[in-house]
Amino acid sequence: MSNQTNLIFVYNSNSSPMAQAIDFFQLIKSPQTYKCNLYKITHDSFFMKKEWEGLVQKLSINVKYFYQDEFRKKYPDIKSDTPTILSNKEDRIKTFISTDEINGMLSCNDLISTITNRIT
Repeated sequence: MSNQTNLIFVYNSNSSPMAQAIDFFQLIKSPQTYKCNLYKITHDSFFMKKEWEGLVQKLSINVKYFYQDEFRKKYPDIKSDTPTILSNKEDRIKTFISTDEINGMLSCNDLISTITNRIT
């Protein structure tokens, strides 16, 4: 059992090539309607936002990213809406930032501030 806290980011998207292609074109054509706010506030059209990348590198915890289909395959007993951020400490997974909270965020800085406040 690990004493280390891990954050698990689960996107509201699937990992299939077709889903990825649809998501990519939707992000380019109409980013305001893209269904995964977690991805939308942490990435621009092509890459991870620099401020988000900087926080991830500074965190003293492990970070893992999953598409919803990958997460459900790896953790079939964990029921959670997406997008979400979960914490995993000592093999206990619980909500760290809820879907409603993520969907209410307007910027990457909102997410950074929330994570920073909850970790410290």
